[in-house]
Amino acid sequence: MFGSGLDRQAYPELQQEAQQAFAVLLDVAAGSGAALPREAALGAWSLVHGLSHLVVDNQLSRDLQEDALSGRLLERISKVFGLLDVPGHPPR
Repeated sequence: MFGSGLDRQAYPELQQEAQQAFAVLLDVAAGSGAALPREAALGAWSLVHGLSHLVVDNQLSRDLQEDALSGRLLERISKVFGLLDVPGHPPR
């Protein structure tokens, strides 16, 4: 969906879905009271994108790979950055 090898102009529905996916992140960032919601959404997207590449490329140790696949690693990383303390969303 976000790969550079895809001409998004040729697939307007895909471009619309990509914009809607980012809009979800933007809404959460804005709802969290972030001073810069667009930058906060981009930061969250970048973190998940980078982590997913590390997992797909098998660049993590076995324990981190298992935790990443289960979601535990992202949860711990989110806590480090204070991303789980979002108003209206209970802490996990």
